[in-house]
This record gives sequence, C-alpha cells and structure tokens, in this order.
Amino acid sequence: DKAVREQTLARCAKDIVYWINSFVWQFNPKKVDEGRPVDPFVCWDFQAEALTGDRGILWCMANQEDLVIEKSREMGASWLILLAAIHSWLFTPWVKLHMISRSELLVESADPDSLFWKVDFVLERLPDWLMPKGFERKKHRKKKYLKNPYNDSVITGEATTGRAGVGGRATVMLIDEFSQIREDFEVYDRTSDTASCRIFNGTHKGQGTCFFELTRPDTRSRINKLVMHWSQHPE
Repeated sequence: DKAVREQTLARCAKDIVYWINSFVWQFNPKKVDEGRPVDPFVCWDFQAEALTGDRGILWCMANQEDLVIEKSREMGASWLILLAAIHSWLFTPWVKLHMISRSELLVESADPDSLFWKVDFVLERLPDWLMPKGFERKKHRKKKYLKNPYNDSVITGEATTGRAGVGGRATVMLIDEFSQIREDFEVYDRTSDTASCRIFNGTHKGQGTCFFELTRPDTRSRINKLVMHWSQHPE
C-alpha cells in the first residue's frame, strides 16, 4: 500500500531503532549450529541506548563531536556504527561518511568481516521501496564507494596508514577497531581536520595505545565516551 509505505519511510527516517528492528538483517557465523547465521537484527536495550542516548552515536554525529566507544567483544558495536552510517546515507542529504579499518581486506573484500561486505549485506535485504530512488548497483556502488543518487550522500572507505583520511573531508569518520591500528596516534592527530565527528571503536589491547589514552579519565583531549561492557548484555 503506497500510503503505508510513505508512512513507514517517514517513521524509518525519524527513528533508527524502528528501522533496524523492522528491516535490518545481520550475519553471525557463530549461530550456524543453531541454524540461525542470518537473522533479523533486533536491538537489545543497551544497543538502542548506545545509538540514541545522550552523547551516544547519533548525538555525536548530529552535533559533530568525537566519540570513543570502549567495548567488550560481541557487543555489536561495529554493526551499530555501520547501521548509523547506512541510516544517515539513506535519509540525510549531502553527507559523506568515511570508514577506516586496519587493512584493505577489512575495508572491502569477500570476507564477511569487511565493512563494505556488511553494508552490502544490509542494503541487499531491504525492500526495494526503502532503497533510494534511482539507485543502480552497477552505477552507484564502486569499490570502497557507495552513492545515494536521490540525496547525494556517499559512503567511502580506506585502509589505515599514517595518512589515512588526510586527503579529503568527511561529515563523519568511522574508525573501526582503533585499538588494533599500528599508526593509531598518527591517525588520531592527522584526521583532526578531516572530520569534526570521528567515532573511534575498539576493545582494549593493553596500555600504551592511542585508544587506551582516549578512554582514560584524564585523557589528553576532551572526548565523549560510550562504554559497552559485557555485563550489559542479557546473554
């Protein structure tokens, strides 16, 4: 029904948790034994709060402030920042979302752990009427590049080097598994002029990393911090 679709689109644009819970699928190879490697993505309460809470992911994107996400494993944080990027790409005009990971294979490859693999996985399972008008995969999806022809928003990606993200500008920069990036201090310092909102996502690998420094109470910079601890997870 056209009217219902229009109402649903409007609600999806306003409410990211409704959009995720209603239309997004996820892949988890650890669920193969349960016969559920591909399942609907339904946010736990702590995930919804991470997205929509005060000084959470969406707040920092809207207010153009940096965010560090200090997380335990298996909390879905990488999926959440990707879904925030996809939602923005779908419904917000003229944004550039730039994704960085520690290797080319983790940015784009046939590996389900790669960022663009996850983006493609989500978009391929949306109803056609939720996709941007005029979108053609062959035309608007290139290597490490995705364009929304309806609102001119783009998602780009690159592997990290000491100069990652320096050459251009972005509305939001998503830096996945920041704690595992060797050039972490360089990336942090050199991208300060690239995007006003940088989201540093990671799990601790010990002291001495830039990620560790950003999460300290006496951090060298004032940065919003989101903690996703395993004790918050119902399972």
